[in-house]
Amino acid sequence: MRNKVRLSGHLKGNFQYSHSSYGREFYQATIEVARLSTVKDEILVVAPKEILPDLTENSKRYVRIQGRFSSHNVPKENGKSRVICYVHARKIEVCEEQENDENDIRLTGYICKAPVLRKTPVSKTDIADLLVAVNYDCRKSDYLWCIAWKRLAIDICKTMQVGSKILLEGRIQSRTYFKGDERRTTYEVSIMTIDE
Repeated sequence: MRNKVRLSGHLKGNFQYSHSSYGREFYQATIEVARLSTVKDEILVVAPKEILPDLTENSKRYVRIQGRFSSHNVPKENGKSRVICYVHARKIEVCEEQENDENDIRLTGYICKAPVLRKTPVSKTDIADLLVAVNYDCRKSDYLWCIAWKRLAIDICKTMQVGSKILLEGRIQSRTYFKGDERRTTYEVSIMTIDE
């Protein structure tokens, strides 16, 4: 299975301790990546301590990241769980000069829920919501929400069946919403191309 992410953008703040797993420490930060429309996606990045770059110089805040897009269930006190998505970094480079922002994801996975066709509330654009399972070892999978637009949604996604293997390319986009007084960010893959 394939799950490859490449991001380039501005690092917001410093990496903060997140958690430990199997004796390794992990840290998290947010990278800001501009779309062509100038809207900026804020994408959560989690990285093991040993690959963190030296960010002692405040001017060097532009980074290039390679990794995979992951999902994780976080249990809550009321017994329910909440899914958090993030980029699990495998490599982080500090760039000497700012480059063009990059946000590229390639996934190979399986449709695990029937695609839902709908229209956006304001512009009435046709879209399709897909839940894609991407295996990353023999026992674990990431479950990632993906969204297809216009002709892609109507012509291709509406015919897809649960269990279909797909290859897609696109970008990770963030969306902010409020649940009560709590501000939350959710992520989805905006699909550019898709093949069965």
